[in-house]
Amino acid sequence: MKNSIKLTMFVLATSLLSCHKDQIEVVKNLDTSWKVDSEITEADIRTRLGYDPRFTYIYVDNAQSQIPMYMLSNTKVEREYNSEFLVKLTKSYTKDVRVTLNYNPELFEQVKQNYQEHQLGDETYFQIEEKEKVLKAGQTQLVFNVKLKDIVPAQEKTLLPFSISIDDQEVRLSEGNTNAFISILKQQVSFNVLEEVEIDATLDEGQLNFETDEAEVYVLPQILIPNDYSLKLQKDESYQYEADQQPFPEGTITHPDTQSLKDKNQVVFEFQIKNKTPFTREQKYVLPMKLFLINNHTGEETLLEQSVKIMLKVSGYQLPEGNNIINIVGINKFEKSQFTNASIKQDIESIYTDMFGDQQELENSGLIKDNDYETKVEIEDVNFLPKGVIVNFSKERKIKSIQLKMKENVRWLKISAKHKKGDAEYVNQGIIRFRGKGDYYVITFKKPIKVESLFIDDFYVSSPDLQIYEIDFN
Repeated sequence: MKNSIKLTMFVLATSLLSCHKDQIEVVKNLDTSWKVDSEITEADIRTRLGYDPRFTYIYVDNAQSQIPMYMLSNTKVEREYNSEFLVKLTKSYTKDVRVTLNYNPELFEQVKQNYQEHQLGDETYFQIEEKEKVLKAGQTQLVFNVKLKDIVPAQEKTLLPFSISIDDQEVRLSEGNTNAFISILKQQVSFNVLEEVEIDATLDEGQLNFETDEAEVYVLPQILIPNDYSLKLQKDESYQYEADQQPFPEGTITHPDTQSLKDKNQVVFEFQIKNKTPFTREQKYVLPMKLFLINNHTGEETLLEQSVKIMLKVSGYQLPEGNNIINIVGINKFEKSQFTNASIKQDIESIYTDMFGDQQELENSGLIKDNDYETKVEIEDVNFLPKGVIVNFSKERKIKSIQLKMKENVRWLKISAKHKKGDAEYVNQGIIRFRGKGDYYVITFKKPIKVESLFIDDFYVSSPDLQIYEIDFN
């Protein structure tokens, strides 16, 4: 029975094979490569790190270095121009590894598209302080120092390519991360300078008055320069004066021609007006100057792009800002006449009270004791002045002192003035604090003022009303 079954299966298999033998083709596959599913590849730690963590790799951590080579015209600034390359292992290693930094000019063709306008340098440009170094067992990094020699490249931009090599077959070079590059960029030292310096002056009765007759021009170099160089300011004879400008008259202003630049963070040129006589009208006077760089060894002068203008702005009389009160004297009623008798004609045109901008003329309200403003103002209603008083003069009045009689509880006053009644704002002349007691106070300015309008104001509103009884001027 068993033999019968075997025979039947054999005959059936033979029959099937004979029926399809023409449709079956057997091909031998000689390709031994194979592909891993992309998801598996992306998940592989080697793909994500860029290296196989089973091995130790060496690489350059800071592969690109840029060195600005500072220039003074055609001369290099004397300073050290160095670069460092940090070489690292991906993990600690059990043996010493000898690492060499090599100059590799062949790299230039591979990377020059990334360094536009650069030319290839050569080994005369630099010195590697220690070309071969040993990374001791257990250490993971070391530093190579490259120092530029005292050579100025002919080109503006120079590239120095390097690569590292090792003597250990078990440590692997990290692909694409074993090269290093120094880019040398020639750069002219820049100077920061305030190009316009103003001196303000006023012309008063033919007399030129200054807050200061001096001006300073500061020139700040970009870096500290150890070279023996100087800066020079020289009058610009080609300067085109504007319509409202005049040149300084000869011999009216002095300044040093040159100042040493060596080892200085800043260079200061000091100007001073010596002769005031030629300045007789309101005008802008300009001294235009060119700035030169001087090589003290060769005498070579280089014109810098910066220029300087000293401007004297002469204007008419200006009220001083914050005119200091130099004297406050409290006097009793028996001494009052000494001040009043010294007064000259006041030329008072009008007097107003001021309540936060709400003004009322006293003359028209009948609150003035008499209508004669020859010597002083006496106010009839002492309760009428809640905030301040404005005194307008019929013409410009020169005032050195003010005498006030007022209520004793007034402790702070602010005095402001207008040179011309039409001026937009009152100019603060001083804030006064009263101490002690007295029927009258005499207030003396540091500088006499020329005014057409005066505003006396309770600065801190220290009382319900200002209650000034009398005002007198000298």
